[in-house]
Amino acid sequence: MKKEILQSKRKSYFNFCESLKKETGPLQWKKIKWLTKSNKFSIPTLEYQNFKITKDIEKASILMMQYRKTSREYNNKFNRNHKIFIEREVNRKNRSQFFNERTRTSEKRTRTNKKTAKNILVQTQISPNNQKYSYDIMLTVKEIQRAVSNIKINAPGGDKINNWFLKNLPLDVLKILLFIFNKSYTEGEFPKVWKTADIIPIFKTGKDPKNPINYRPISLLSCLGKLMEKIIYNRLYWISEKCGFLSDEQCGFRQRKSTLEPLIRLTQDIHRGFSTKSSTYVVFLDISKAYDTVWKDGLRFKLYQKGVRGRLLLWISDYLANRKGRVKLNDCSSNLMNLECGVPQGSVLSTLLFILYIDDVRSEVKNCEISIFADDIAIWIVENDFKNA
Repeated sequence: MKKEILQSKRKSYFNFCESLKKETGPLQWKKIKWLTKSNKFSIPTLEYQNFKITKDIEKASILMMQYRKTSREYNNKFNRNHKIFIEREVNRKNRSQFFNERTRTSEKRTRTNKKTAKNILVQTQISPNNQKYSYDIMLTVKEIQRAVSNIKINAPGGDKINNWFLKNLPLDVLKILLFIFNKSYTEGEFPKVWKTADIIPIFKTGKDPKNPINYRPISLLSCLGKLMEKIIYNRLYWISEKCGFLSDEQCGFRQRKSTLEPLIRLTQDIHRGFSTKSSTYVVFLDISKAYDTVWKDGLRFKLYQKGVRGRLLLWISDYLANRKGRVKLNDCSSNLMNLECGVPQGSVLSTLLFILYIDDVRSEVKNCEISIFADDIAIWIVENDFKNA
């Protein structure tokens, strides 16, 4: 067996080298860089509480503490009464009482919360025909084949199973994976081992490299878990577009939308202002640590408000729960720590969950135009009087 594995590796490497002859331009150069790149990267000396941090293990620990601190601090920046109400709704005695419509309807509520809860229930229904949630059916072979065909070859998570391996699995093995995925989906539980992230700190260009807060946490997650995420992503994206969960102003990470659309809208309004001798006043907003500070119970609640139900909501809720991470820096790793807030940067689902989470900012903007591209927001108004703007 060892001999066959060695021969297979040699053959694969030979085929890879042969493929370089056929490639030209950027793709060939990309493969050469991948082949010759070093697995090590360095972070300069960090400064933390007047101490200089020079060792990789200390840097990893300080960065992980910083990410955890960010997660905890932002979890407390909400209206306290509103936060308590949302968390109480989400954490009702058990999951079914929050996510199952029939159970929730029959549940007794306090007089102060009764009207609010009733309004939530009469909001968006998931299907125009009120069908029993079509996205709750078992995951299919076709879905896993589609997901596998679209995955990119990138860094694996802690289990070291990479996407190249998954792309070359025979159908019989894919069916075994599908059985595991369906077990996860029907029980509404995302495997704990797939919730652990190896976090790679990426420096934010233009910032002070000695400050630990200037490193963005990118999560390396299990490719198996990300494959299942891809299937769930396709279902959630389909239902989000079909049922209008996202406003027209949200252009981030959506098919047939790009940054060009809000630029055209803003340019047209500026020219309209010129023609009427008015000024266009614009405010550009960029949310700091946007993905790292998503309030998980708030996200669960918003998904429910939009009309997501059944297994899909149960699965996403568990997917968000009890996530852990450790910073990896060359051969050193920090301790594993809980991440109370946020969606992992580097996961398949994070972008879609984030734009669903932030999309209702549109309803808070009155008498102005707005464009949203994920966490980048522009708000503007055309006025001839600055005081009215």
